[in-house]
Formats: sequence, C-alpha cells, structure tokens
Amino acid sequence: DAEIAFTLAAILLREGRIDDAVAVLNKLPASPENNPALLTLRSLSHALAQDWPAVSGALESADVAGLGLAPRFLLTSARLRAQHTPAAAAVLRDGGAPEPVGGRAGVIVLRALGDDGPAISEEDAQLAAALAAQPALLADFAAGTGFQFAQLFDDAYQAFSRVDAALGSWEPGMIDFLFGSLSGTALVKDTA
Repeated sequence: DAEIAFTLAAILLREGRIDDAVAVLNKLPASPENNPALLTLRSLSHALAQDWPAVSGALESADVAGLGLAPRFLLTSARLRAQHTPAAAAVLRDGGAPEPVGGRAGVIVLRALGDDGPAISEEDAQLAAALAAQPALLADFAAGTGFQFAQLFDDAYQAFSRVDAALGSWEPGMIDFLFGSLSGTALVKDTA
C-alpha cells in the first residue's frame, strides 16, 4: 500500500536512514496519486544527503504551483546553490499573487534576492540583507525552511544554526526560526 510506504519512508528520513527511505520510495510506481508525495519525499532524501543537483533533477519537471512548501523551499535552495537566482525566486511566487509562498520565510528569501515585495519588519530586513550578502547562507536558510515545513525539525535546526553562527549568533531575525525548529527536535542534544 502506497500510504504505508510513504509513512515508512517519512519515518526513515526522520531517523536519518536516507538510503533505506530511498529504497522504499524506489519500489513505488509513479502515478498521479503518488507523484506529489514521491516528489516531496525524494526531494527531502536528496536534500538530507546534500545532493542539491538531485533535488533540482527530482523537481524540475514538476508543476511548481502544485508543489508543497517543503519541496518549493528545497528547490529554491538547490537553485541558489547552482547560482540560478531568478529561477530560485520564481519558485516562491504563485503566478500573479502579491504575497510569496511560505509566509515570512518566503518574504525574507525574496527580499534577499532583491524583490521588494510586501513590507517586513526591521529585524527581517536586516536578516534579508545579511543573507543577500552571503548566498551560501541564503541557500542554507531556504533549506532549513524546507526542512521545517517537512517537520524535519532536527535538520531545520541544524541548517538555521549554521546560518545563525555564520551571522554572529543570535541574529534577531533568526531567533524565531531557531526556536520554531528546536521545539520539535528529537536528536539535538540538550545542553542545558
């Protein structure tokens, strides 16, 4: 049953067992019913393995408007890593909609890419400016957001922690993203 296989693959990804998750996914046939979940889980497995060209390859032929938030942000990250900035920004736009997808995170990424878009707080504007100056961090921020939307909170926290550490730790705009992920982590060691 495909639903059971998707659940198993998701559990395996959460446990960091990427190869086992891919083996489960590879046994599933492509079909209109399966494709959204297959695309999401395959893109997550590639992203967790840090295989960003494979993330792009898995999602390039997909209708971006039909993708969920997790694969959209992972594709954005993959395109940023490949220095395809206009294509990265396009993933977070829904046709002619005034607001980007992904809420606050989408606005920050687009602002970092030079899109003025909707008004944002001073903290978010500072974060966007800092990310704009360091494209690798912007790609990590987009990946962290994708992991967070997929509820892979450990991986999201790690990505956001890398960004925060590179920006000088406790960047005001990063705190919500860090704590938003920290609350759902299972593998991050408690150092308190």
